[in-house]
Amino acid sequence: MQLSEIIKDTYTNSSGVVLFDVLDKKIKNNETVNLSFKNSTPMSSSFFNSSIGALIDKYSLAIVRKYVKFTELQKSQYDLLIKYINNNKEIA
Repeated sequence: MQLSEIIKDTYTNSSGVVLFDVLDKKIKNNETVNLSFKNSTPMSSSFFNSSIGALIDKYSLAIVRKYVKFTELQKSQYDLLIKYINNNKEIA
């Protein structure tokens, strides 16, 4: 699943909520998702918090890692993901 096919941008909360809803449904249905960041713009922390961050808060990092496989991340996207995880180790 390519991120750019799901949402228009990676900097607004509203786009983050759209991604959250898509991934939330997949996790609820026990479906694994390969989420490609190919050709996507760098994520804002606002977008990340309302999408991936909200999923981690709802399910735990372990569950998100089980069902969502992040692929083709740019360095800035990878760094934001790692920063979020490191800042929230109690949810890991």
